[in-house]
Amino acid sequence: MKRLATGVPELDLVLGGGLLPGSLVVIAGGPGTGKTILAEQISFAAATPERKS
Repeated sequence: MKRLATGVPELDLVLGGGLLPGSLVVIAGGPGTGKTILAEQISFAAATPERKS
C-alpha cells in the first residue's frame, strides 16, 4: 500500500515509508515537545497542487 511521507526521513523509515492513507494518527507528548511542529511538517509534506493542506 502506498504511504504518505511525513517529511521527516527518519520517522518515515521507522514507519515503514510513512503514514497509511486513511489512518488516524494521534500525536501525543508533553508541552514543548514538538507536536505542533510535527503536525505542520506532515501537512506541508502532504500538500500538492491537487491536494492542499
